[in-house]
Amino acid sequence: MFDKYSIYYSYKEIGDVLLIVFDQKAMPTSFIQKSDVTVIYHNGEIIGYNIFNISKIVKIKTKGLIYYPSNVFIDIINSILKNNQFDILAHYSHSGYVIGQVAKIEKDHMLFRPYIDVGGKILPGQLVSHINEGDKVVAALIGARLYNGQEVEETSDPAQVHLCSNRELSISLDDEINLVDEDGVVGEDFFKIGEQ
Repeated sequence: MFDKYSIYYSYKEIGDVLLIVFDQKAMPTSFIQKSDVTVIYHNGEIIGYNIFNISKIVKIKTKGLIYYPSNVFIDIINSILKNNQFDILAHYSHSGYVIGQVAKIEKDHMLFRPYIDVGGKILPGQLVSHINEGDKVVAALIGARLYNGQEVEETSDPAQVHLCSNRELSISLDDEINLVDEDGVVGEDFFKIGEQ
């Protein structure tokens, strides 16, 4: 069973193919095709699945990264994988994106370093041009997959959370930090909708 993966779908860009990626950095070296499923390998290790003609089984209305696939959606994918004798996917327990609140701000030259309360823990965010104490934001935690496929990683920079822009959340095309409504609960998963 695969615990960590990302799922992408974009009919316009790649056609009716669901991409399931386990290792974003590994280059494919071989693949096998069985029915509508292609298993992609890097030196004998599975790095992803491509499921073709997925719209015949389930309608997907989103484009790009599917941040928090529901258990029902994962069960549908797993039934396809099981039918072809392939390893299945674990249900998502968290998207890696939380509602955070700016607890304090430090000035760094012309930029600001916000410290974000992510629900009982205050973590430094990346340098930004403008933000206010008390603002509620969407914070991607280390290990979360961004819309462009890049994973939020620990670096030498003190930032331990990535504040997401409207563009990164597919809300609009601007690069302003997305501000969450006042009723957003600090620490809650931004993408979780009701019970999964």
